[in-house]
Amino acid sequence: MNKLSIRWKIFTLVLIGPVIIGVILSWQMVRDIRTSAEQSIISKASGIILMAEATRDRMSKKLQTGVIKPFDQLDAEHIVEAVPVITAIQIAEDKAAEAGYTFRVPKLSPRNPKNTPTELEKRVLAELKNNNLKEKIIIEKDKIRYFKPIRLTQECLFCHGDPKGEKDATGGIKEGWRVGEIHGAFEIISSLDEVNKAVTRARTTLLSWLTAVMILVVGAGWLLLQKTIVGPLEEASSFIQKVSQGDLSATITARSRDEIGKMVDQLSTMARNLNKLVNGISASSSSLTDFSSKLDTTAEEFSAAAEDAAARTTSVAEAAEEMSANMTTVAAATEEAATNIALVSTATDEMTSTINGIVKSTEKAQAITKTAVQEANSASAKVDELGTAAKEIGKVTEAITEISEQTN
Repeated sequence: MNKLSIRWKIFTLVLIGPVIIGVILSWQMVRDIRTSAEQSIISKASGIILMAEATRDRMSKKLQTGVIKPFDQLDAEHIVEAVPVITAIQIAEDKAAEAGYTFRVPKLSPRNPKNTPTELEKRVLAELKNNNLKEKIIIEKDKIRYFKPIRLTQECLFCHGDPKGEKDATGGIKEGWRVGEIHGAFEIISSLDEVNKAVTRARTTLLSWLTAVMILVVGAGWLLLQKTIVGPLEEASSFIQKVSQGDLSATITARSRDEIGKMVDQLSTMARNLNKLVNGISASSSSLTDFSSKLDTTAEEFSAAAEDAAARTTSVAEAAEEMSANMTTVAAATEEAATNIALVSTATDEMTSTINGIVKSTEKAQAITKTAVQEANSASAKVDELGTAAKEIGKVTEAITEISEQTN
């Protein structure tokens, strides 16, 4: 089942139900036909036996009322014809022949050889006697056997009663039986050939109708399945495949408002949302690229400015060093201006410290662009102050030179 497509899975499930129902109904109908036919045969057989028993009972009453002469007043050759059970057997045999049945009277120790029971009939007679059954029905493949026990009545004892072992009026030997005992049975054997043929015809007809109906059901089910389930699912699968390959512009339209139609609508909405999301991400990526380019340009500009500031700071430091050397020379030549020279030296030290701070700030500016720009601006201001201080120092130096000349 795991390897079957959803089309065949659904089709199999749809087909199994009608097939099972059709088979069960067909089997039940065939069984009912056979059962009905069997019951009809059994009813007819039972009716024949009931007719024979009714005849027997009526003749018994006539014997008791004297309508029929007692057996001891009849000639020996007429006694058998006057026995009620014999008349009942004759009537049952005639009616069974009219109905197309076979009539038998199996009996234990029969006087008539044709009534000798078979092994099956012996078992049935024993069962009827031991279980005191009113009837016994045996349904075989090709026939039905209907048994009705024959119970001895008072008139039966004329030939089968006491004294046991003596001859009766017909020349037979009395068995010493009692009223109510069972020593034989009416048996009607009904052929089931016609029933079997009717059942076969019914089975064939039912199978033909079942096949025709199943073909219609299968055809209608296939079309309905293809239109309402398989077709929409295949479209949804194709749509999902396009989306999985990156085609978010694909569209799909629901054919129905059932569960599959709702699923298709949800897939379409999902694709539209994904398309909007991807477009938004693409626009954001473009903006981010432009911004990154601008940041790169700004960083390069900051780096160049920092390098220029560092170069200028280095030049200022070199000039300051030369000026410090000159001041040292002047201080050595002019001992009288020692106090002023000390002031100049102190100012020079402060200037050197400031320049070193500018150098450190410049190095930091190379790592952090924004801080570097601020420090560079600060360094530029301080350089301006240093220039002003240098001019003042120059004035002081000129004054010292004039003083020195005057001193000399």
